[in-house]
Amino acid sequence: MKWHTRTAVVALVLSALALAGCSENSQGQPVGPHFVALPYSVVMRDPAVSLVGLNPGDRVRLTAYVDAPGGRWQSHATYTVPATGTIDFAAARPQLAPFGSPDASGLVWSLRGPALPPDVAAHVWTESILALHIAAVDNGALVASTVVDLTGLGMMVKPLTVFGYQLRGPRAHPSTTEEDYAVGRFYPPQFPLRPRAPAILIFDDDTTGASEQYVAPFFSLLGNAVFVIPAERTPDGVHLASTYSADRIGAIIAWLANRPEVDPHHIFVYGSSQSEQVALWTAAHFSSLIFGAFGAAGTTALLCSHEDALSMVLDGSGHAPCASNGNLVDDRRVVSLAKLAGPVLLACSRSDEILPVACGWQESAMRQRGARPDDVLIQFDAAAHAITVPPGYPIALPSAAGAQATERARMTFWNAIARALQRTAVL
Repeated sequence: MKWHTRTAVVALVLSALALAGCSENSQGQPVGPHFVALPYSVVMRDPAVSLVGLNPGDRVRLTAYVDAPGGRWQSHATYTVPATGTIDFAAARPQLAPFGSPDASGLVWSLRGPALPPDVAAHVWTESILALHIAAVDNGALVASTVVDLTGLGMMVKPLTVFGYQLRGPRAHPSTTEEDYAVGRFYPPQFPLRPRAPAILIFDDDTTGASEQYVAPFFSLLGNAVFVIPAERTPDGVHLASTYSADRIGAIIAWLANRPEVDPHHIFVYGSSQSEQVALWTAAHFSSLIFGAFGAAGTTALLCSHEDALSMVLDGSGHAPCASNGNLVDDRRVVSLAKLAGPVLLACSRSDEILPVACGWQESAMRQRGARPDDVLIQFDAAAHAITVPPGYPIALPSAAGAQATERARMTFWNAIARALQRTAVL
């Protein structure tokens, strides 16, 4: 999501709240309790939001709601007003809230609403503008309010569908039925730091919140080119359901490298959950073409399918080698990332309810790669499996304390990726 107020648009995902619900003095300055914020926010930082002009010692209850297709989403938090009369949401500890620690974005990601099918949820949170209403009540009286627009990132970046025949060149035409089939979608970079931007080859994770609709626009708005290869997951969320051809992947990499807006020397792969394995395999197999890799919450080896004990990746010799048991870390099957010149960033949760040994797989890959100054291995203790959902979305979060831990893991993960890409962009 991109937040903006009724009067100003602010940077990328997290933004400031508007002044609302208060009167003004003769100089046009608000008086009485009111929301204040910086006029803009930097990428991946909490908005600097405060509620000022309150009575010290009072307990103020904040409520927030969004009316979206399918029903209303709501959140709340109560704060005790300090001696300054100001509640700084980035620093104040709430009471009676679904998050126990200070969190400037807590009222947004803690929104809870109706269960939605994946396609409906994607439309609501990535292709809509939703009005977030926030109200502050002190001793039963409304003292301040504001309205914030939540703009879906998918509304700001439109992908180009790429067909198989187009991989042969810009003037190619389909010669077979197979070549007339869509092989992926390309998202051009938005606001790149240089004319030629780093690119990310994404192997999709089709779970709600971590799928293309959420992740691809996010990467694009960070100034990168993106190519998404569709994927289907198995019910267990660990194995692959789609088949991949090394020849097809190689052709996609070549197509991406030849785009005028892409820096061909800085192409990354990205995969989460069940798709991490094929992303890292691609990095290893095409190490002369791939600069770096991002992966989280999955295995670092190709897993054999349940049906025929073969991997879902075909290389020149047939099915690529695979590990038979995703719940048992097999060092012999971990793909080698030793030849990648750029950074490798992996993340996992020790509390992963889908793949409890995710951190073991990550550790094995990093151990075999050897220490590199720009590599990052992030391990979380209390976060749930869905750590790769971009921060700010009230999606795929567990209940109680695990929700804030997962949201913080998401912020940490995406901050690390953003830093790696920004460093690469200026190389």
